[in-house]
Amino acid sequence: MKKLVLSLTVTCLLMGFGKAYSQKITSVSAPDEVSPGQTSKVTVEYNISESREILVNVQENGGEWKSYAWVRVKVKAGKSKVDIEVPISSEIPIATDAYKIGITLVPIGGSYPDRLDERTKANVDAVSSTGPADNITAAVDDIIRITAPDQVSSGEKIKVTVEYGASQSRDILINLTLNKDPWTNYGSTKIKVAAGSGTKDVELTVSKDIPLATDAYSLAVAIVPVDGNWRSKLDNIIKGNLDTVTATSVNKKQKK
Repeated sequence: MKKLVLSLTVTCLLMGFGKAYSQKITSVSAPDEVSPGQTSKVTVEYNISESREILVNVQENGGEWKSYAWVRVKVKAGKSKVDIEVPISSEIPIATDAYKIGITLVPIGGSYPDRLDERTKANVDAVSSTGPADNITAAVDDIIRITAPDQVSSGEKIKVTVEYGASQSRDILINLTLNKDPWTNYGSTKIKVAAGSGTKDVELTVSKDIPLATDAYSLAVAIVPVDGNWRSKLDNIIKGNLDTVTATSVNKKQKK
């Protein structure tokens, strides 16, 4: 009897452990066809132990693997499903069996290399639209990806490339800060974007007072309501472990 009770206890513990640490996409429903300028719906069922993000990417299934749609959606812990609206680029070429839809489960702020699980819908066609084109208005407000330098220098201007989706006019905030208490700010800027999806190159000036250090700074990019602040963010991405280095003689010449 004791062995039976022990066996049942261990089994329950293992089942509970497996459930608590589940990180799975359990089912995906995606279209066989997409159209330029239209919005497609992808339904994802999942079972996760903590808040995660789901990435949906519509891209070529060979060659340059060019992407024609990219959406990031946050989901809470539990067993549930989410309907994701995916605005398709108006530039996608008409073709048969030429595209795939990738659905990836990642940690918050993660990207494809950090994937916890994934599903792929292959051999997707791009066909001419049978109805009026959408205005390619994003269904969600999100920062899709950012590109920024790994090193900055005091007083220099850096370029931050931000790919975003906005359901209506929004502000995008960019802050360069110390990545620990007291979180000192060494540069910030703000731009306004219209509804839709797009990419912006944003210039940020680094403070002349920033101390030299390694892996000491973070670059945070957030999408917020117009005139909002960091506390009202709708989505964000943080690039961490930035260095500050002495400006090279070449950079100094360019600033003169």
